[in-house]
Amino acid sequence: MVLVQDKPGDRTVSLELDRPWQIGKQTSQTQDLHFSDGQLRGRVVDPAGNPLAEASVRAEETIAEGELREERYIRHFKNRSAESQEDGTFELRPLAPSDYRVEVRAMGFATREMDPVSLHQDEVIDLQDVVLDPEISLAIVALGPGGSPLDEAYVRALLDPRLRSALGMVSTKTDENGMGKLDGLSAGSYTVVGIHPGLAPVYLEDVKVPLKEPAVPLTLRFAPGGSLDVRVLRKNGDPAPDLGAQLIDSRGRDVTMLYASLVAMSGGAWGADAGGHLLVDGVAPGDYSIKAGSEPSSESRKITIKVGQTTTVVLLAGDEEDD
Repeated sequence: MVLVQDKPGDRTVSLELDRPWQIGKQTSQTQDLHFSDGQLRGRVVDPAGNPLAEASVRAEETIAEGELREERYIRHFKNRSAESQEDGTFELRPLAPSDYRVEVRAMGFATREMDPVSLHQDEVIDLQDVVLDPEISLAIVALGPGGSPLDEAYVRALLDPRLRSALGMVSTKTDENGMGKLDGLSAGSYTVVGIHPGLAPVYLEDVKVPLKEPAVPLTLRFAPGGSLDVRVLRKNGDPAPDLGAQLIDSRGRDVTMLYASLVAMSGGAWGADAGGHLLVDGVAPGDYSIKAGSEPSSESRKITIKVGQTTTVVLLAGDEEDD
């Protein structure tokens, strides 16, 4: 298949394709598209070797450090998911050549995230038997600033300490007693993150599962944070509605989606409003790097969040012709 540019300088063409494609030989006028039918297959079983039906299997392309928002958006369409059959078998196809992480979930069993798999053009990889261990549950309790139980706190346990991938993530919401339970965990080290509207997120790193004292709930103590008042403008001074901000904390973690979830819990949206304003409450105190969207030409700023204070920042977004 050949893609012909209408005129010199054109660089964006939208196509609806039912199979992944890879860019091949390119000239000033043409560009070849190579379709791929890569496959990942295998069988989901319990420790005794019995097949597990209706297990959820997902292949997600790995995220590169510093990847742009648009690249992640395109990457989303390359991911594949499927359910295992009665005999436990599954097949993920078609897949483009790339590196993939595979996650397998089944009711009553621990979520398993497999090591990255490198898939080449039209390659078929048999993952053989994927064994799921019985799940481990982790009881948690959320406490507010005064030490009282905090309900409606959303708690996640992630395998990725940099918060870049949701694979292997399990979540729960606390009840009126501040209690919750994270099911589907396997033995290992997790980062546990709790969020609640108006309060700063809680991070508990390197939580070893199972706990030394499983009967004692893991405690998340929430505290007040600061507010972030962002105005997003184009370089000509016009507001940039619907454009969000990319937020990186002092540990180098991209916490954008974390705070987008926090804003959504309050009924808001991460994108700026018609006037280019974006307000975020409950930001954890500390130093951050922030920029409009993730376009390379957008301006990046350093900010400091303090408890009980509002930090105001104006961000200049890269214009479309600069991207």
